[in-house]
Amino acid sequence: MAQKDPVAAAARKYKPIQSAVPGTTLGPIQIDAFFGGGKLFDTPGVHLHHRQAAVIHSEDLPALAPQSRLQGKSFPV
Repeated sequence: MAQKDPVAAAARKYKPIQSAVPGTTLGPIQIDAFFGGGKLFDTPGVHLHHRQAAVIHSEDLPALAPQSRLQGKSFPV
C-alpha cells in the first residue's frame, strides 16, 4: 500500500475502531486517507427494524454469535 498511496499507509495507525455491535456510529467521521487529498467518511448505518440486532438487546448479542467454526456438509443428489 505504501507504494501506491504513502498517506494511506501512514494513516493506518489511525484506523477507526470496528464495533461488533451495529449502529454505534453517531455521526459522520472524516478519515484523511488518500494521497490526492480525497476524504473518506464513515457514516451511521441505516436502522432496519426487521434485522435481528434491532429487536435483541445489545448485551444478548454475544450469546447469539457462533462459538466455533461452522462446518459445511454436502450430500449427493
